[in-house]
Amino acid sequence: MSPNILITGAAGYIRGSIIADLLSEYLEITKNQVFAAVITDEQAEALSTLGVNILKLDLSDEQTVTNEISSHKISVIVHAANSINPGLALPLINDLGKQKKAAGKPTDFTHTSGLSAFYANSGWPQTINKDTDAVFETEKEFADSYPVRKYKTDVMVIEHAQTQGVTPFVVVPSIVCLTQASLKLGKVYKFDENICRIIQAALHNEEIPSGKNGYYFAVAHDIDMWDFQDHPATAMKARGLVSSDTPDVYPSDEFAAEAIDVPVEFLEALYKSG
Repeated sequence: MSPNILITGAAGYIRGSIIADLLSEYLEITKNQVFAAVITDEQAEALSTLGVNILKLDLSDEQTVTNEISSHKISVIVHAANSINPGLALPLINDLGKQKKAAGKPTDFTHTSGLSAFYANSGWPQTINKDTDAVFETEKEFADSYPVRKYKTDVMVIEHAQTQGVTPFVVVPSIVCLTQASLKLGKVYKFDENICRIIQAALHNEEIPSGKNGYYFAVAHDIDMWDFQDHPATAMKARGLVSSDTPDVYPSDEFAAEAIDVPVEFLEALYKSG
């Protein structure tokens, strides 16, 4: 039997792209194998056209999550719902550990992290700039020097997965361009192939770097976000989605936080996400 795959936070931009790419680029993966975890009816409806299995799931309800993973025999999880809170990630790893014991087959957990934690302007050493460097050891050493790192989620995911016999990976995607905030405000303000390949490797039991060596930076090159925001502004104005093709600067941190729907203290992480 082919392994079943659960993608948490499946309605988001990155997560939705994962599902679309899995179904279009990896023909050995069928719709019946893919389970998309969402929170709202609107999210479920948006994904229903893809034909995958939709699960309305509150990840903080550990018993319900355990039941779903067990009943659907999930052995591969892509956790893209939250990069910071270890309280959501570790129970999923526990469930994969149980699934491995029950089925006697490998299980894999891919965690999506935050790129800002690995930039020099957030205190990250400039000498560690490739995912083949000593990323795990460095992240553990510098955990308390930056908000995204202080939760130690990446480190905890890797260490806990290894104790549970689960194969862990950490994928670090770049920030998306805050399109939802622009649509909400009617104006643009300035301020994932790797994952599918990892899933394919898991399905075929391929040995690729994992655990402490399993960091994957989904970055081809750097780009100035200040300049980048000009492009979605132009495209969205042409479609009548915003009022101007020229971005404005957020007038305050509070204004930006409300528009993007994040706490004010996390704005720095977005500013430094490349």
